[in-house]
Amino acid sequence: MMATTDSNGLCVSNTPPNSAPEEELPLVASVTVHWLNMGDTLECLESLARVDYPRLAVILVNNGSPDFDEARVRRAFPEVLIVTSSDNHGVTAGNNLGVARALEIGADLVLLLNPDTVVRPDLIRSLLPALNEPGVGIVGPVITYYDAPDTVWFAGGRYSRLIAHPRQPEKDRPLASVPSKRAVDWVNSCALLAKREVFEVVGPFWEDLFMYFDELEFCLRATQAGYQCVMVGEPLVRHKVSASGGIRGTNRFSPDKAYYFGRNPFFLLRRHASGLWAIAGLLSQFGVVLPYWALRCALAKNTKAIGAYLAGMRDGIAGRSGRRPVAGKP
Repeated sequence: MMATTDSNGLCVSNTPPNSAPEEELPLVASVTVHWLNMGDTLECLESLARVDYPRLAVILVNNGSPDFDEARVRRAFPEVLIVTSSDNHGVTAGNNLGVARALEIGADLVLLLNPDTVVRPDLIRSLLPALNEPGVGIVGPVITYYDAPDTVWFAGGRYSRLIAHPRQPEKDRPLASVPSKRAVDWVNSCALLAKREVFEVVGPFWEDLFMYFDELEFCLRATQAGYQCVMVGEPLVRHKVSASGGIRGTNRFSPDKAYYFGRNPFFLLRRHASGLWAIAGLLSQFGVVLPYWALRCALAKNTKAIGAYLAGMRDGIAGRSGRRPVAGKP
């Protein structure tokens, strides 16, 4: 088969995704971390059961969730591999547990998938061609809102070194406006497919972050190691958005989300910026990013989120990692 190059300079294979014999297909292990909302997790597993890819192993991580019903999962999905954590150590630690299990069973590719998503049956077959291109280590699909499937939630991320903050240029735009496959700075771990070797070379997710910005940090390390991140321009996943935070279908800041959004950019600055870029990024947290989020929270009358964001910034400067501290809780 011949190969061509698209307008983004990416090598495009003309080999049909279904042409390889089953025994030659890579083993894909999906990893889903459960935290609250058992119904959402079961719906996600149901959609995975309909995926038309023959070499798929499904790994479910119980991240210390009080509502986890293992018996119910085993009755409905006996083939699912369950990994259990004694406590909630964050999405980062939960994903790391699942990835470790995936590599242990010999997975060639690892699919990270949020529990509040449903996937199209052709998810993996649609992503594989891009992942087979030279230099590509991470790919992701277009993700739309669960209740508004014609509206984009994520279609590739950019990272501004000047303000040390990620951007999602296509967010909340009509699905029809999404560009075709292209290289991006980062892929959202809501639905992220990566080669085994990326984890072996780059290492696990940074658990100090606990949640949010973790996939960005992982993709930055992968890029530094020579791997390209690619967004496939197909809407293959629908996302309920913030369902575990009790604000399904909205991008509104919960206090938890605001805290990590305020804190974790400082962690990225420590690891991924130096010299003038570090100075610019630090100043931008106060002069650009803070005013932006403060205005959004004020317009939404979301005063609790503003306080949590400022607390996150304080802890980011102090280098306090892990789970957000909550008054009255250990």
